[in-house]
Amino acid sequence: MAQKFDPITLEILWRRIISIVDEADASVSRTAFSSLLRDAHDYTCTFTDRKGRLLAQGTFCTPGQAGAMTLGVKKWTNMLPEESYKPGDVFITNDPWLLAGHLNDVCVMSPIFYKEKVAGFIACVFHHSDIGGRVSSDNRDVYEDGIFIPPVKLYDAGVFNESIMNLIRWNVRTPEEVTGDIRSQVAANYVCSQKIAEMMEDVGLDTLDDLADQIMGCFSPPGLFALQSQYPRHRFALCSQG
Repeated sequence: MAQKFDPITLEILWRRIISIVDEADASVSRTAFSSLLRDAHDYTCTFTDRKGRLLAQGTFCTPGQAGAMTLGVKKWTNMLPEESYKPGDVFITNDPWLLAGHLNDVCVMSPIFYKEKVAGFIACVFHHSDIGGRVSSDNRDVYEDGIFIPPVKLYDAGVFNESIMNLIRWNVRTPEEVTGDIRSQVAANYVCSQKIAEMMEDVGLDTLDDLADQIMGCFSPPGLFALQSQYPRHRFALCSQG
């Protein structure tokens, strides 16, 4: 039977998830190498349930990145069967048709495990200072923009893939900065993974499925109609599920 959360508990848990993503977000400003990230905040952290549905994003996220990640992470997480993910896995890509808009936006995504099962996913997109390629405003195709990284494992069950990092290192102009920023993304994901597991332990949740369903239900047409009836002076945009 699905677990139901009263409105106060639901709000507390949802706000806790948002604060966890913000904590991962804040870790970037402390560990990133590039001023594009530390000062301009050109990055976004998002958290999804195990089905890839967006539950929270950083409060100060970059809207363009966040919008693309909403569908991109869902598609990415469903590329592989759930049982193929392992604790310690970390994936990386800059596929512009999958996630953000161009090759400089590199995404690092990690499955979050709790009690040996996938509980959700954390993804972090950085606009990197360089990704190789031809520096020009009149590039004609994606190959001129830089190195194209398909969705691959940067860590396989916690084992670092040095070959992937070396491939990136030798194809960018600022290797120390770029590889340092990628490690910052991995660290942000780790922070979120640990805090989500702590929250589930504190609250006594075995999965996030019921909580995610109730959060998503708040934005379905019936949920918005219920809000409208409770708060008639406010207007709520009715949108389709998805």
